[in-house]
Formats: sequence, C-alpha cells, structure tokens
Amino acid sequence: AEPDRSSRNSRLRSFYQQGQVESDAASVGLNVDPCDIDGAGFDPEVYLSKLLQEQPLTSLMAKEQQMVDQIRQLDSDMQTLVYDNYSKFISATDTIRKMKSDFHRMEQEMNNLAESVSAMSQQAADVRQHVGGKRAELKRLAGVSALLHKLQYLLDLPARLTELRREGAHQQAIRAWQQADRVLSRYADLPSFRPIRADCLAIMAELRAQLWQRFNEGGSGTESGGEGGSGGGAPDARQLAELVDLLGQLGESEADLSAAFLRQADPRMQRLLGDLEAQAGSLQDDVLQFVDQGCNHLVSELCILIAVFGDIFPSPESRAKLEAYHESVMRSYLAIVSKRFCLEARESGGTGDSLLVRACDRFHRKLQAMHRLVTEGELSVRALAVVCDAAAERAAAVRAQLDLRLTAALSGLRSQLATAGARSVSLPQLMAGLLTELVDAVKAALAGLQAFLATDVSFSLKPAFRERFCVRAVRQELLAGFLNHQATQCARLAQLSPTPPPLLLLLLSRYCLDFRNSSLHYLCTLADEQFLVPESPQAEALVTPVSELSAVYSDSAAELLQAYVCASGGTLAGMLRKSVDARDWLQGIEPRSVRAVVKRVVEDLAGIDASVSSLYDEAPSGGGGRGGGDRSSDSSASRLARRPLTAASRSQWSATPSTLGNSLLHRLFSDKVDLLGPAEFGRASVVSGVVRLALKTLLECVRLKTFGRYGLQQVQVDCHYLHAFLWRYVSDDSVVHFLLEEILASAAHRCIDPVSMEQSVVELIVERD
Repeated sequence: AEPDRSSRNSRLRSFYQQGQVESDAASVGLNVDPCDIDGAGFDPEVYLSKLLQEQPLTSLMAKEQQMVDQIRQLDSDMQTLVYDNYSKFISATDTIRKMKSDFHRMEQEMNNLAESVSAMSQQAADVRQHVGGKRAELKRLAGVSALLHKLQYLLDLPARLTELRREGAHQQAIRAWQQADRVLSRYADLPSFRPIRADCLAIMAELRAQLWQRFNEGGSGTESGGEGGSGGGAPDARQLAELVDLLGQLGESEADLSAAFLRQADPRMQRLLGDLEAQAGSLQDDVLQFVDQGCNHLVSELCILIAVFGDIFPSPESRAKLEAYHESVMRSYLAIVSKRFCLEARESGGTGDSLLVRACDRFHRKLQAMHRLVTEGELSVRALAVVCDAAAERAAAVRAQLDLRLTAALSGLRSQLATAGARSVSLPQLMAGLLTELVDAVKAALAGLQAFLATDVSFSLKPAFRERFCVRAVRQELLAGFLNHQATQCARLAQLSPTPPPLLLLLLSRYCLDFRNSSLHYLCTLADEQFLVPESPQAEALVTPVSELSAVYSDSAAELLQAYVCASGGTLAGMLRKSVDARDWLQGIEPRSVRAVVKRVVEDLAGIDASVSSLYDEAPSGGGGRGGGDRSSDSSASRLARRPLTAASRSQWSATPSTLGNSLLHRLFSDKVDLLGPAEFGRASVVSGVVRLALKTLLECVRLKTFGRYGLQQVQVDCHYLHAFLWRYVSDDSVVHFLLEEILASAAHRCIDPVSMEQSVVELIVERD
C-alpha cells in the first residue's frame, strides 16, 4: 500500500504543478503589475523602489507597521491551524484505539449470545415434542372455563354494581361496568343479555346523576365525609378532580367537564377577590397582612386549581379555557395589589418604606414561584411591573413632599424678609440655612428610598426594576425633576405681579448660583452612586445631564438677578419720576441745596450696595472695577467720600450754549454706551444696573419737561451731587458721566433761558449738603 500512496501523491503533485505552470504561462501575455503585492507577477525590488520614490517617511513607516502586523497575523493563524490539526489528529488516534478495544469486547459478547440462543432453541424444541399431543384439548377446556366465568360475572353484574354504588366505591363500579359493557354491547340483541344490560344502564345512570349532584354541591357528599364544602360553599379542587375523573369515565365530554370545573371554582375566587378589594381601599389593615391574605389564599387556591386542571384536562382546548380564566383572575388580583401598593406609597410616611418593601418582596417571590407553574402570561414580568409601579409611586410621593418642602421654605423666607428689614437680617445666613435645609431634605429622601435596593430583596437586582426605579423614577423624575422644579420655581418669582421683595430676588439669585456650584453635581453623583445608575448610552438618554441642569440654574440666577435690578432700579426710578412730575421747573427760586429726593436716592443706593455686597463679590473680570477699601459701602450718605472735581472736568458741568454744543459734538463721536444690558454675577455690575436704570428714568422724565433758568440750575446742582457720589457704585465711570451729561444737556435744550450757575457756587452747595 505504501508504493501506491506515494505514486498517487506524486501524480497529484504533478497535476497541480502543471496547473500552476499553465496559469503562469497564461498570465505572461497579460499586463502584469509588478507592484501588486497580491498578484502573480509581484516584484519586491520594483515595489520597494517605487515606495521609496513616491511615499514620504511617515507613509513608509506606516506601511512597514502594516506589513509587520499582517505577518504576525499570518503567523498566528498558521500556528492556530497547526495546533487545531494536531489536536484533531490526537483525538482521531484516541478514537481509533477505543474502537479497537470495543470491537474485541463486542465480538466476545456476540459469541456468548449465539450460544445462549442455540440452547434456548433446543429447549423449546424439547418442550414442543413433549406436550404436542395434549395442547389442543387443554386449550379447549381452558376456553370453556373462561367462558363460564364470564357468564357468571355478567349474571352477577347488576347486583355487584348496586352494592358498589351503595358503598361509595364509584371507581370500582365504573371499572366493572366498562369491562362488561364491551361484551354486553356486542350481544345486546340476544334475549338473555338484554335485561342484564338494561339493569346495568339504569344503575350507571343513577350513579352519574349522583356524581353530578355532588359536583354541583361543590364536591361534598356523605360517602366522602362531606368535607368539600358545607352549606353550598365553594368547591375543593381535589374533590372536584375526583368527580371530574369519574364523570369522564362515564362518557361526559371534556369540554362540558372543564367548563363545569371552572364554573364551580369561580365563586371562591370571586369571594377572595372581593375581600382583597375591600382591604385595598383603606390603610386600616397592615400591608403585609394584605399580601399574606392574597398569597396564602387566592394565589394558593389558584395554583392548586391550575395544577389539578392541567392534570385532568390536557387537551389544548381545555388549556385555552384555563389560560383565559387564569388571566381574568390574575388581572383583577394584580390591579387590586397595585391599587393597595400605590395607596400605601402615597399615604404612608417615610417610616413605612421598609414595610412597603417587605410587602413588595413577599408578593414578588410568591408570583415568581407561581410563574414556574404557569409559564403563560409572564407572571414574573407582570409582578415586577406592579412592584415597579409601587416603587415609582413612592418616589413620586417623596418628590411631592420635596415640592411642599420647597414651597414652605420659600414662603418662610419671604415672611422673614417681609417682617425684618434689610439691615436687621443676615442675607448670607438666610441663604446658607435655605441651602442646607433643601440639600438635607434631598439627601434624606434618597436615603429613604434605598430600602428598595436592599440585598435581601428579590427584585432589587432586576435590570427592568433598576431602569424603571433607579434611572427613571429616582434619578430623572425625583432628583432631576425636583432640581429643575426648584430652579423654575425660583425663576417664576421674578415674573410675579406684584413683584416680590427685591431682597428675596437677590437672595434666590445667589442661592441658585451657589446651588449650581456646590450642590448640584454632588447630589447627582450621590444619586448615581447610591442607586447604581449605569453609565450607558441608554441611561444617559433617559436622564437629564448635569450640564443641562446647571444651565437651568444659571438662567434662573441671571433672571432673578435681572429682576432684582429692575425692581430696585424701578423703586429709585419711581421716586425720581414723582419728584420731577411734582415740581414746577419754569417757576422757582435760585437753588440753594440739593433736592431731598436726590439725597434719598444716594442713601438707598448705599443700602442696595450693602445688600448686594453681602452676597456678591466683585465680578471675576470687568474694566473699571472698584477698589477694595476706597469704595466700600456706607449706610449714611453724609459720610460718603465725594469724588473731587478736576479743573479739566469743571467745564463739563456748565450749561452755557458753547459748552452744550461741544458736549453734543462729543456725544456724537463717542462710543455707544449700553444702558440696559444684563447684569453679571458681581456687585459692581448689579449696582451699576440699578444706577443706570434710575438715571435713565430721570433722563426720560427731564425730556418731557420745560425748564426755566433756576430749574436748569437745580438740575445742574443735582447732577453734580450725583456725580460726586455715584462713582462709588458703578464699574465704569463713563456710564454715569454719560447719563448725567445727557440729563444736563436735555434740561438745557428744554430751557427757555439756559444760563448755568457758576461752578464754584455749585461745588459750595454740594459740599454744604
């Protein structure tokens, strides 16, 4: 065999070599690319020289790395192939060795079997030879004896059936009738068998009626001790199973029996459901007792019913009836349990969380066990859905409590600010107390809900529960929802009419800013760690990111701060507007002092600056910022440091026609000043906004009046006073300077006799006041 194998291998080798030669010869006539590394005409020298000429160094290094990776991959594949072939070769060798051993043992057993069969054949032949003559006679006599026994049995059958029915041995009576009915039906036309069959049919009809009566009475009867149900009670499943089996042997259809079986079991189920429904609407009974009653009575009875029904009625039609009935009962039961759990979650306080969790765990475990018995309907999934609804309802109740806590905190804060003055209350202390109160409330709410994630709870590690409860209910609806609601509620105060106290707006603005900077990320991280929120694209798509919540708080803080600027500036603007409207600017005496309302505006600005300074520092960046010590606030306008007026700027506060023309030309070519821009999170920006709003209102009121000489001079004195004090409250002096120039210029344009007061006199009046 060895020469044949070698010759065959040589022929195969020569064949493939010939095919390769023919392929190479056929490719000579074609345009062969020597740079095609996968082609037959690849030339490495040409390929390398082409790469060196055309490719840069980085591409050559990348190409080298690519080839090294391919070579390593080919070496790895070749090594794997060799290892696989070697392991297959070893396995084949072991298999062949085992087959040789098994064949030797099988050959010995076959020889022993052949010897045994031969011995048995010899013994059978000896037996046939010994009894062959008497076999026919023995067979005839045995047949006659059996026939006589059958005839005697048939003659005694009516009496035997009557006796068995009277004794309650229904199973034996039915079995005896079934055995004899085959013979009686075959010979029913014979006169001797006809009366016997008629008597037996009458007895079995009475037995059938007796069994149906017991079945309709709920399975009770004198023969079985009457334990199935007394007084027309609901039937016992096991006793009904016995009756259904007996009636089925008597020829009743499975469809009628299955329908009757479910019809007899339904009253007890409905009574149990009614008891649970009565308890689900109130909290008088303990929720654990409620769950135990449902699991130990209704669910246990239903499990017994399903097990017995499945054993008795195995047909698909009967199974469909059972599934429909089971679905109806479980739908009602799950609805009742969900109603009670949700009521418990809404009405019970924080101390009831552990009790609710234990009830949910016990309910879930019971229905998981039932799911092993009844695979249809996904009971385990539906039970978990009920638990998820209860947990989500509890989270929603906690969220509602947090909302009430926030409303109460804001109301209390508003009352404190309304009853106490701005200078008798510490705004940073109030803000810190509010921040601590609400953050502690959120932490306590999250800690209370952790009872649903205890390690001994059966549903705590279910992915569906964690997604519904941890991700949706806690992380999104409770935490993110409350945080968003808190920022929205604070921002909504800025839109109320009438406007809340300005100090409340200022304090809430700083609160939103501090909450964003210190507590927002901490609470979200705390919730993610405590409730094991997964870091996956699916979870990120369900929850609101921290960056979005941070943007909401930033917008709310900016809106509240702008509302504070508008409210405080509006108060000062109202004072200035009333003072301008109430004065007769055409008729009057020469001014000898600064108007009282202007002094009041400066004093109020000092109070505003003190309130803002207690919550906001200087802005991180801003040109023309105020210095630290020389611009500190003071509550008394008389103690405010006046800004000295230089000689270069004295001419700007004279209202002669020449200076007015120069002022108009200067404003024409000066940069535009943003008067009503948004306030930044800094003291200078906030107070500057209030000043701009007040001065802008004064400017618009001046533009609506006509002035006499002394009216213009009074405006000149007031502007000089404001210029001497307002520089302390603004981040850019040019804004105040611009607005005061506009006010003075507008008054001069509307003056019938524009003669300004001497600057030295103006300075003397301002210094005296």
